[in-house]
Amino acid sequence: MTASALLFAMVVTACGSSTDAPSGATGGSADCTAAANSVVGAGRADVAPFLPSAPVDASKVKGKTVWLIQNSVTPLVTAVTKGMTAAGERVGVTVKAVSGEGSIPTIVSAVSQAVAQKADGIVLLAIAPTGVAAQVAEAKAAGIPVVDTYNSNVGTDMSAGGFFGHVSADYAAGGKMIAAWMMADSKCNLNAAILGNAALAPHKAQSDAAQTEFQTVCGGACKSDFETLDLPKLATSSGPQVQQVLRRNPDMKYVYSNLDGAVTFIAPAIQQAGNADVKVASMGGDTASLERIRSGNSVQKSVVAIAPQVYQGYAFMDQIMRGMTGAAAVDWTLPIRFVDSSNVGKSDADIFPRFSGVEASFAALWGVS
Repeated sequence: MTASALLFAMVVTACGSSTDAPSGATGGSADCTAAANSVVGAGRADVAPFLPSAPVDASKVKGKTVWLIQNSVTPLVTAVTKGMTAAGERVGVTVKAVSGEGSIPTIVSAVSQAVAQKADGIVLLAIAPTGVAAQVAEAKAAGIPVVDTYNSNVGTDMSAGGFFGHVSADYAAGGKMIAAWMMADSKCNLNAAILGNAALAPHKAQSDAAQTEFQTVCGGACKSDFETLDLPKLATSSGPQVQQVLRRNPDMKYVYSNLDGAVTFIAPAIQQAGNADVKVASMGGDTASLERIRSGNSVQKSVVAIAPQVYQGYAFMDQIMRGMTGAAAVDWTLPIRFVDSSNVGKSDADIFPRFSGVEASFAALWGVS
């Protein structure tokens, strides 16, 4: 078992197997395609940034240090870290970023070090709560607020696990959007591979929602196989893995990656194997994915983009500041948008135009310039 699989040892459900919907379903019908197109159309709509209504007194956190402990480093993680660091500079908070490198001992050690060195706050970036339960309990006992990100369902109360709060996107909604796009594009005659690690809560939420959508809307004409990615070895293993999947099933024309980071490796592998007719979708919305869609010559055709990474970093800082100042946690749900060639625009700024200048809105909320 890989380090990642050990760390994220949650409940892995039936999404690890092939899923065919009940017989007699409406796959290939006009009704099925229309229903899928309706979901995709709604997902394409522009979204507004969410900002809490309650302010935070940033003067109370000046000079403090927050540890941002990452599961591993990807382009998206790097961009979010940059956003959180910039937010910290606005309020006088030092952000100490530490990569767990996908390793249980490294991640556990990092959280323990943060507690031992009396961090003022800890933010866990894409680290499953069960893997660091003892260390989170230690932090709580030491009076250090801990914020979880990218895990659990939106609206989940995580206080029982020792967390102050969390920041997450609606991954199930994202999975539904991508499933709908694949059905609409295939006219509800679909054979798809879903790539991810079901022990990661965001991946499981996406894949479960996608497969439920297939069953409910498309039925037996839509099939999907879940393929587990080895996250610590993503750069070397995901490309050959997707090639094997497509060789094993030549009729498979859609690949859905639960994370953008894998597409960097699987897209060229698909094209190199001569599968240029395969279409790829993913979730995250990093710059590389948007550029692939914008180019028009990549197998990647769509993505569910989470709100801009700078905004995410500011959201992380907002939540941990509330924990450090004794304010109530916010039910932080990061907005998402379905993106394809119809709305990808000419630059990343076109994806979320209403987020332009959102940093100043946060600054006003925090009472700083």
